[in-house]
Amino acid sequence: MNLTQAMNAKTVVVTGAIRGIGFEIARQLAGHSAQVILTARKSEAGQAAINKLNGVRSVPHFHPQDVTNEESIEKLAAFISATYGKLDVLVNNAGIIPDSDTEVLSIDLSTIRTTLETNTLAPLRLAQVLAALLRKSGMGRVINISSGMGALSEMKPDHASYRMSKAALNAVTGM
Repeated sequence: MNLTQAMNAKTVVVTGAIRGIGFEIARQLAGHSAQVILTARKSEAGQAAINKLNGVRSVPHFHPQDVTNEESIEKLAAFISATYGKLDVLVNNAGIIPDSDTEVLSIDLSTIRTTLETNTLAPLRLAQVLAALLRKSGMGRVINISSGMGALSEMKPDHASYRMSKAALNAVTGM
């Protein structure tokens, strides 16, 4: 399923949706009457994003969420279940490029771990936890937002943790 097809979905979660690509995805989906649930860590920023979307066809909702926190993921699943009963599309957009992301031979392993946790393992875990709700849709889909920097043909030594995490996300997506 691509984003054009997702626009016809009824209930869509977009992680990391308060700015950038995630915000634009949420804006376009809500403009096509999808019931969009924006998620991000910061509630104030989430409410500001909702306010910017005033006037779209379908009023989106904000749900605070830290994609790397199991309790937060479970709360999102409970919210979706109680409010909508199902989920049509999960758009895994949340991601990080740490300031400490440097070339591969000098990067600290803790930076790689943090980046993999957010950019690769969190989308996988969200899909695992939300799978039952996606199945209830009858058309449930997961869209993982990656990057050209994750393509093996584009590998360079800079931004090592980001590149590795997006290459791994591509592998998760292909499974």
